[in-house]
Parts: sequence; C-alpha cells; structure tokens
Amino acid sequence: MEALAQIPVLGEAMLLAAQNADWEEVQRLDDERYALLATLDLDTLVKGGETARTVLEEALQITEILLKLAREVRADHSDELGAVQRGQRGARAYLSSEG
Repeated sequence: MEALAQIPVLGEAMLLAAQNADWEEVQRLDDERYALLATLDLDTLVKGGETARTVLEEALQITEILLKLAREVRADHSDELGAVQRGQRGARAYLSSEG
C-alpha cells in the first residue's frame, strides 16, 4: 500500500518539475513512478479498492497532462529551430552573393 501513497506524490512532483521546464527531473520522477506502478500486484489493487482506482486514474491524468506539455514545448522548440535555420540560410545566401 505504500506505493499507492507514493505514486500521487511523485505525480505532483512531476507536474512541478514540468512547470519549471526541468524535463530531466520529470523523466527521473517518471522512472521512479513507473517502478512503483510495476510493483502493484492484483492483491494490492483489490485491497486498495477505490483508493487504488483513484491513484491509477490520477496517474493517467498526470501522464496525459505531461504529454500535452511536452508536445507544446517540442512544437515551440521546433518553431525556434526553424527560425534559426532560416536565418542561417539567409546569412549564407547574403555571404555568397558578396563574393
């Protein structure tokens, strides 16, 4: 049952790390949370009842939130990378026209 208590704590820490753009910490915490989720056997889930169900549903919700945030960050970085690449092409074109 200790895993059931620790999983939400890790989930909240993951959200906080994501808000601070600390994606390495998000990954570290996710690995830890995944290891705890993997320890949950059927007996633990049955004995946990509604609490176990709530913990698992919240873990899934947090995962979905984090995936959405990660996709947004990836899109932002992709846009920034595209702008840098366009700038480099423009600089190369300018330099090649001079010489």
